[in-house]
Amino acid sequence: MRASVDAGGSVKAVVYTVAAAFFAAVFLLAFRAARDAPRASFVALVIGFAALTNLAWVGRHRRVTAIVALTRRELWVALAIAVFTIAGNLSVAWSITSLGSGQAATIAQTEIFFVAITAWIGLGERPSGWLVLGVLLAAAGILLTRLPAGTGSFALAGVLWGLAAALAFAMILVVARGSARHIDVERVNSVRLVIAAPLILLTPGAAAGLADLSLQMWLLAAVAAVAGPVTSRLFQLYAVKSLAAATVKLGMLTCAVFAYVLDAALFGRIPTATEMIAAILILCGTGVPAAARRWRAR
Repeated sequence: MRASVDAGGSVKAVVYTVAAAFFAAVFLLAFRAARDAPRASFVALVIGFAALTNLAWVGRHRRVTAIVALTRRELWVALAIAVFTIAGNLSVAWSITSLGSGQAATIAQTEIFFVAITAWIGLGERPSGWLVLGVLLAAAGILLTRLPAGTGSFALAGVLWGLAAALAFAMILVVARGSARHIDVERVNSVRLVIAAPLILLTPGAAAGLADLSLQMWLLAAVAAVAGPVTSRLFQLYAVKSLAAATVKLGMLTCAVFAYVLDAALFGRIPTATEMIAAILILCGTGVPAAARRWRAR
């Protein structure tokens, strides 16, 4: 009986992981569809909608008044990850202007390397040899994207902005992990969005540009907010209850597959052979460390 329950839980967790990857791809597709909108203003809307949705979820499952009970440490952690939240989403907005959704999703997977490197520097967690192998594979893929224009190269600016986004999102995990034993994660997550929403309006042009956004842009921002920071993240949290984090990370690699398929279906953008080879190298590189951790955990 116990085995069947565990098996059922694992199947559910796999479904949650795939769903998380799909909604992460939808998040990128929404950014791509809004690529002509003022970037800071659009990101401000995304974060604002995410904050409201998160507060609604907290209000349903916990008392909203619990948010104001945060400690000084939690406030500083929330402020730090709010800044990285803004930086990460702005970088995504900039990268998607010159990359397809599939390309952006592929570059985003390099977050695992930044997590390992920053955790090594900040938390003293030494990276494994498998991580080094993964970095080399991913680096080969990124170098392949720099083939001359006309052979399916990724735009350099888009790659750099994509790497900046991966670094910013990695810092969110590392900062939260460094204080995980001393903070209420749900409370900090809610507060970081509440802080980030008005904070991003200080970005030049963010507040003024809101009036120029069409109804379509507002709807796309709502889709991005619900799909990425809320639904995808929530499904990941459900998945790790029954699956190892490394396994969930492997499953999230399918985000790039979903993004390429949706990009082709909605925007008619078919990846070239060079793009696909580069994407496979990058995804293999990011998957190697997670697969190695999963294998050792058996």
